[in-house]
Amino acid sequence: MNKNLLFDEIDKLISLSWMQEKQFVKYGEMRYALLGYNDLDIAKWESEHGKPVLDTRPNDYFSIQKISKALEAKISQVPKEIHVSSPLFQDWQVGVKHSLKQIMGSECIMLLKSGTEANLIATDMLSHKNIPVYFDKHTHATTRCGFNLARGRMLESIEVFKKALNRLEKSNTSEEDIRRIIQKPLLKILESVGFYSFNHNDYDDLDEQIKKHGPGVVYTEGLFSVYGDLLNPEIAEIAKKHDCSLVIDESHSLFGTATSDLTINRTLPAKADILTASLSKAGCSLLGVIGLQPEFFEKRYIYLEKKLNRPLTDAERERAKLSLFNLFRRHTIFVFSNAPSDIEESGLQARMNFLFQNPERRAILLDKTKYIREKIRNAGIKLFS
Repeated sequence: MNKNLLFDEIDKLISLSWMQEKQFVKYGEMRYALLGYNDLDIAKWESEHGKPVLDTRPNDYFSIQKISKALEAKISQVPKEIHVSSPLFQDWQVGVKHSLKQIMGSECIMLLKSGTEANLIATDMLSHKNIPVYFDKHTHATTRCGFNLARGRMLESIEVFKKALNRLEKSNTSEEDIRRIIQKPLLKILESVGFYSFNHNDYDDLDEQIKKHGPGVVYTEGLFSVYGDLLNPEIAEIAKKHDCSLVIDESHSLFGTATSDLTINRTLPAKADILTASLSKAGCSLLGVIGLQPEFFEKRYIYLEKKLNRPLTDAERERAKLSLFNLFRRHTIFVFSNAPSDIEESGLQARMNFLFQNPERRAILLDKTKYIREKIRNAGIKLFS
């Protein structure tokens, strides 16, 4: 291999990232100008104007990052915290998981260190040969990274196929016979690695693609981070109509940032099978979560009952639930990542308690959102949602 080829490719990536960096800087300068303050001296601006600035950097939608209860809870955990090498060995945080189960309506909760981990695990676990994957064009980049992981795993079968082809070529088989032998399995391999994007929030496009490629898994978001618009409920209906599994990233909508309900999923006519979320947005915590929903387990029970040709007993249902949950817990990213911090979990629990006790915070946020969107439109700035 020509060593320079590697650095040729690296140079291309550096050039691209430099262009993106300049765009980010330009966007940042524009944002600060619109907000009317110098980011380098926020304290001075606040003291001179007698009111806080609008700071969009932390995604602290409810202004709860610095509440005293959260800070006290985190500080109290500092002398107690034990570093744990894997989440597999950290199952005692019943409180925070129980609260998240209530909020998300989940059957089982996996607590992780980030929303990135949540999306990587969920996408990789549900992407398999011969099962089409459909995703909204505006889904988060971390979801696409999960698809790439799965795609690489599935393409391993092509390497096996190549070895078999080499053996055929060495066995004096005629070229015509080789073509005949490999045509069907090659087509099957290529068709099995099926990832299809559908137009943003376009249920007709999704419907057509599922009709063409068959039922599979649909990935979308509750509140899209690209344009700030909400999931079209008919996407969920199309997924249910075709018996597809539905995965929703609730990172920006969790805790009721966009509706009067605590999640977008609660408002949908057809519910998701799996929810993922970064808890660094409204939760202000360096954590992520996967919620396995009752609908996901119910599909598993129905599958097993058809296979056994009889109803499952309560014990069998419990065992089926545990085996499915443990399958997710055995994912490489989960097993070989450090466990979430006790300090972060304590702060998150305190913030969730505060939101439960102060539901008006959600109403205030919705009023503020409506107000600022109206002002932006009045200023002649076009909104995409």
